[in-house]
This record gives sequence, structure tokens and C-alpha cells, in this order.
Amino acid sequence: MKSYRMENGLEVEIDCTYKFFDLWDGKGDGEEILRSCAVWVGNDADGMPIIANFEIMEYDPETPEESTIKIVDIW
Repeated sequence: MKSYRMENGLEVEIDCTYKFFDLWDGKGDGEEILRSCAVWVGNDADGMPIIANFEIMEYDPETPEESTIKIVDIW
């Protein structure tokens, strides 16, 4: 299974669920990033961005950053 360890130590894996705030670094418009279903999780050894694509499993309109997401791809 494809996975990536973020700088905060969280291991992000395809087909696993997380709270959006666990992956979002707090920079930029969180709601816009959530709607895009893609979030930056780090950089590879060459400094290229690593992106996790996700599906929104449960949207929390009161606190969108607490929405539950499922990782579908890491590239």
C-alpha cells in the first residue's frame, strides 16, 4: 500500500481515513483546499511536492477542518 510520512510524523496511507486538519498545514484557504480534494503533504527528496488526493466522507459545515476524508491517491 502506498503511503507517505509527513513532517509531523503522521503516516498517510491510501484507503485510510483522517480528519482534514491532520493533513492540512493551516496555510491557505482550508475550505477551498477541502473542496479541491487534494492537499500538499510534503516534498520528495528532490523538493517536488507530494499531493494526497482524497474523498470527503463526512463534511462538517460548522468546522470544515474537522471533516472526515479518505485518501484515494498519493503522487
